[in-house]
Amino acid sequence: EEAFQKVIKGAYYANEMSKVYEQNRIGYFPVDNRYEVNIAWDLGMNDANTLSFYQEIGEEIRFVDFYENSGYGLEHYVDIIRGKGYRIGKNILPHDVKVRDLSTGLSREQFLWDLGLKNIYVMPQVGLMEGIERTRRLFPRFRFHEEKTKPIIDALHNYHREYNKKLGIEMDTPRHDKNSHIADGVRMMAINY
Repeated sequence: EEAFQKVIKGAYYANEMSKVYEQNRIGYFPVDNRYEVNIAWDLGMNDANTLSFYQEIGEEIRFVDFYENSGYGLEHYVDIIRGKGYRIGKNILPHDVKVRDLSTGLSREQFLWDLGLKNIYVMPQVGLMEGIERTRRLFPRFRFHEEKTKPIIDALHNYHREYNKKLGIEMDTPRHDKNSHIADGVRMMAINY
């Protein structure tokens, strides 16, 4: 918790994460088998591909698990999902899932469908700041499993604007790093709402 006392300059979710801690919304929130587990994706091949697993329980959005890797094809991530043994609900994916692969002619969406992944929801391309605002509005509903979703907690705390050292100003774009991939997946989930 001490690490979160330090506010990251230009952090998009500094106020929201402070409230998460103040209201004890990080703890032991295991998967409740009575509810489906949804997955918010951020696609990457050379970059990180992230899977943020969450459940909608009443008004709460509980982040219950997380997976991240890079350099693997989509089959790998579908295998990871199956290996979790969860009853899967929605797969929330960014608009670029519709991009067609030159070698197969298939979109990533079709490829996932052919691998047996159902309930694919493709998010429209929404402006960055609008997506961040949608995420901020959902924050009061967020709960986080302390161990299994630590990367999500850390990323939402550290997701911040790029800083231009030469000009000495914060830019209008996020810093592209490990935090941005995870935060983008959570933003896809918020756009779904």
